[in-house]
Amino acid sequence: MVGKRYEEAKEKAKEKLQQVVSVSLTSDMWTSINMEAYLAVTCHYIDGEDKLGSLAELRAKCRKMVTYFRTSTTAKETLAAVQKQMGRPVLKMIIEVDTRWNSTFSMLQRLYEVREPVGAALASLRTDITPPTSLEYATIKEAIQVLAPFQQATVELSGEKWVSASKIIPLLKMLSHTTQTKTESLTTHMARQLGANLVRRVIDRSLKAEAITVMTMPTLLDPRFKKLGFLRPTKLDEAVTRLKGNCAEIIRNTPSSTPPQQPETSQSTDNNDLWHLLDTTVGQSRQSSSVTRENDSMRLRVMNLLVNLWAGKPHWFMKPRFAITTYHCLPGLHQLGFHHTRPGFLNL
Repeated sequence: MVGKRYEEAKEKAKEKLQQVVSVSLTSDMWTSINMEAYLAVTCHYIDGEDKLGSLAELRAKCRKMVTYFRTSTTAKETLAAVQKQMGRPVLKMIIEVDTRWNSTFSMLQRLYEVREPVGAALASLRTDITPPTSLEYATIKEAIQVLAPFQQATVELSGEKWVSASKIIPLLKMLSHTTQTKTESLTTHMARQLGANLVRRVIDRSLKAEAITVMTMPTLLDPRFKKLGFLRPTKLDEAVTRLKGNCAEIIRNTPSSTPPQQPETSQSTDNNDLWHLLDTTVGQSRQSSSVTRENDSMRLRVMNLLVNLWAGKPHWFMKPRFAITTYHCLPGLHQLGFHHTRPGFLNL
């Protein structure tokens, strides 16, 4: 009997080993109760049954269950009744929509909030839909933690009554940092994979955004971010150089409000004027002093201390007119503010 079982198990093991791609062998010495030494050899391999389910499969499973509660009147009423019995507020399921940003986040977040009433409701309904397992709910919880910063960033950029162009590059930088930090503390495989993929995608988007002038200039001129909003120092240097060039061009094309000063002539009547070289140098420096002052003004503006971002949330939603009046107090720079803003900027 034992010999027959051994042969059957041996044949099954051979069949499986013939289907695997690679194996790993380990050995271990052990001693029986009769003090007989044995060398055990173990074969390790991975087959198709060991693979982890993808996050897309879990998302499809959740969407199927949410669709059931959204379309079935009986299921909807049962879920509401269970929530009342548990003393919880009656919350409806949220289904994701392809044309709505972050709708997947909203669907998973609501499903996790009502996971206990959903499980109780499914137990009393005649359906073949099964709720997520405890491991899948743990994955959903960590996926929500990873996606939460993207929800906040979407809200920040969806405003219509405040300037948002200068926030794009800093938000990408903060998304990269926050997502990477959260990913390091995750425990489930699928959530960690989601976080790693998002970090890679955000960095790629950030590198592309820092190469676009209409995004770098507003960030550099915004008193909330300035130089600290950039991810790559090389792109920051390029933006500063471009800003200096724009300032110099505006200064050259802007007529001076004061008449040009006539070069002072020496009172000496001596034809061999000893101070002629110095007088010429001083005259040339006076002609370029206005450009130097404007460049220094721009440099001090970029290099001074960053406005405290968290000292009052309304700074995130400051009126565009306030931003323009801020630029007006700096010679030359206010024209860049007009140049790099959207049409209808002052009408908001």
